[in-house]
Amino acid sequence: MLGFEMALKEHGSRRELLWLERIKRTVQRGQPIAKGMEADFSPQLVMVMRLGQKYGCLGPILSAFNAQNQRERAGLVLWMKKMSYPLLLCLVSCIALIFIGTQVLPRFADQGVFDDAHQMTVTAQIVHRLAEFLLIGLPLIVGVGILIAIGLRWLLPTVAAPWRRHLESLYIFRVYRRTQLISFLRTSSILLHHNVSFAAILQELKALSTPYLRHYLTIFLARVRRGEFEVAQLLRSPLVDKTILFRLQCQNPKLPLNERLDTLAVYVEGDLDRLLVRAQHLIAAACFFLAGCFMILLFLALATMMRLLAQGAM
Repeated sequence: MLGFEMALKEHGSRRELLWLERIKRTVQRGQPIAKGMEADFSPQLVMVMRLGQKYGCLGPILSAFNAQNQRERAGLVLWMKKMSYPLLLCLVSCIALIFIGTQVLPRFADQGVFDDAHQMTVTAQIVHRLAEFLLIGLPLIVGVGILIAIGLRWLLPTVAAPWRRHLESLYIFRVYRRTQLISFLRTSSILLHHNVSFAAILQELKALSTPYLRHYLTIFLARVRRGEFEVAQLLRSPLVDKTILFRLQCQNPKLPLNERLDTLAVYVEGDLDRLLVRAQHLIAAACFFLAGCFMILLFLALATMMRLLAQGAM
């Protein structure tokens, strides 16, 4: 701790020194380190610290937590890199369509380029109407998207009501469900390896998890207390997909439970990766399709204008 404090004093920020001071005061009062971290660190990290200290597995559980965080961060960065080009192309084509449709075409129409009645051609009318819609609709779509993201950020970890089951097949709910399951499986595997009973693990995680995960941990704990120890039956719930349960049933029952759960976590991670890649391909295809349609419309409208201008010059 002393070496860490000296390093922070030399290279750290004021905020880092403040949270280190809070942790020091907590330790000096004889309380767990996790207690001093509550004000400055994420609930997930505080939970990991509390469990690691209590059961003597702080190193392994922190390593697993760090590996999962790095994996999620690297996956997000890679996903954004692959999506940046199609999203940028779609945005640029929208802006070009809005500019041509709302600024250029009306000026040509006012100058009587299109015909004697000053009416646009069919293609030019489509571009003009679409540009007017995008001028209003694009900011509206972005705003609604932000509101939906804020709502999901609250709803996903918080709500576990029965009506949520009807939403669990939606993409974002499937992704969140798998991230929660991976965290549960990894943490349980490490604690089982350090001779913590499964009932005690469920009890600990129940007190420290999000309301959504806590709902299912309560169900699992009740089954354990009723004497249910077959893992596939124990974990049967909307949290765990049928394909994952089938995978669990196909495992060698003689293997230690921590190894079985760790293997299952690897499978769920692969399933999550496939979900993310599938969404990436669909979004990219939609962006390229929209950008292509917009560019074709712009080309046809501009080609028509050039032709009419050439005819007018003769």
